[in-house]
Amino acid sequence: MKRSIYYSLLMSAMMSVAAAEETRQVDKHEHGVGELNIAVEGSAINLEFMIPGADIVGFEYEAKSDSDIALVNTALSKFQDFENIFTLSSSGNCNLVDAEIEINQGDEHEDEHGHEDEHER
Repeated sequence: MKRSIYYSLLMSAMMSVAAAEETRQVDKHEHGVGELNIAVEGSAINLEFMIPGADIVGFEYEAKSDSDIALVNTALSKFQDFENIFTLSSSGNCNLVDAEIEINQGDEHEDEHGHEDEHER
């Protein structure tokens, strides 16, 4: 049986506290922690990997300077290559069908905005 893997990578710059408070104060995040979701449907496997932007490039605000843009582009190129992240078993007859990278900028999020108590430690 031929297996297919769908891969989507969501590097998510976390929303600011102001936005989180508007929707309810439940969206705490922990720096240094990513989330991997795996869904299996028939012979297809979907992987979704979400990581706070600060853990990838060192900041969670929109990249505007040349150096910040270069950091984001370097990270995107590393994550674009699926085999940099996961290795498929040749015995499982798996092949990559699709790979997407999405950057969810949300609102700007900086450690200086006074919500240190919102971060889980």
